[in-house]
Amino acid sequence: MTGRGGGSDRSSPAAPAPRRAARPRRSGVAAPETPQATTGEIHQRDGHRCARCGQRSQSVQHRIHGDRTDNRASNLVALCGDGTQGCHGWCESHRRDARTLGWEVSKYRRQDTTEITVYYVNHPLSPGRPAWIRLRDDLTAELAEYA
Repeated sequence: MTGRGGGSDRSSPAAPAPRRAARPRRSGVAAPETPQATTGEIHQRDGHRCARCGQRSQSVQHRIHGDRTDNRASNLVALCGDGTQGCHGWCESHRRDARTLGWEVSKYRRQDTTEITVYYVNHPLSPGRPAWIRLRDDLTAELAEYA
């Protein structure tokens, strides 16, 4: 029996669609020689204090949102709470404001996290007072100088 086009009703199995090669991620993934920081090292660098409120830190925020593979020290900041509550939750739900203060960095602009300063309410480099801090990949930090 034939169908409209004059061919048979039996259709041959469809050929599988060609698979596209996986595209490499283009976010701020660290180069292999860049040391990867651990959560404990970030809490220690930040004095076990939340960058936003100064309370005891409980989690680490990836500043480049959406890329949990980039564990360079400059891409991580200690915050209280988790991704849904506390200051970490606040950063997740107020991304524009978090970017203004350096707690989040746009993954689309391909910015260098070592060049974007972070606002800390109370950092070991400026005890008892707010300061803008520049984070480095070697787990060091320095006060940002502004005129």
